[in-house]
Amino acid sequence: ADTHFLASQLMKVLRHASCSAIVFKDEDASLLPIRRKTMFCVSVSLNQASTKAFLDALKLSKPGDDIHVVYIKGYMEAEDSDYTAELREKYSFFFGGLTDG
Repeated sequence: ADTHFLASQLMKVLRHASCSAIVFKDEDASLLPIRRKTMFCVSVSLNQASTKAFLDALKLSKPGDDIHVVYIKGYMEAEDSDYTAELREKYSFFFGGLTDG
């Protein structure tokens, strides 16, 4: 019963919050990525919220962390549509300005 309540509250936050949210599956504090490598997975599109999520991941990351940028295209979307080309260009500028360290 508590798990269902927590999941429903989490879904409410993810759908309606006007801020970024980071979700950890386990309550065990030893599993938090403190003083060890962290992997961020950011879903991107051309909207402002996904840009903010990417920038938040950059701010929260430390040297040695991984940030995976993922775009899931619709099955009807052309391989190289105007949208995907614009998305690639947007994030290539981000990546071009980054260096390790």
